[in-house]
Amino acid sequence: MLNGSANVLVMLRAGAQIEDPKLAALAKFTKVMLQTHGKPTQQDFKFFLAVGYVGRRSLEIILALAVETLSNFANHLFHTQLDHAFTAYRLKEAA
Repeated sequence: MLNGSANVLVMLRAGAQIEDPKLAALAKFTKVMLQTHGKPTQQDFKFFLAVGYVGRRSLEIILALAVETLSNFANHLFHTQLDHAFTAYRLKEAA
């Protein structure tokens, strides 16, 4: 049985609808930020705020995306092995 966070991760990876409206809005806005290279529409940002987030949370998304990018680049360059604690979350390789 997966815990709540693991369930959300599975749902995100599958592109499934997240039941919690606030988490769904967070996932959607994060995806928009990534896909638009940090240029969401005002409507996207207003929707994010309307579910109860504050502007500061958008900066935290930017920070998380930046850290993830730096980490991925460094790990790809140095072929870093995945920590054992995270092996259950490893993405399946594309065929």
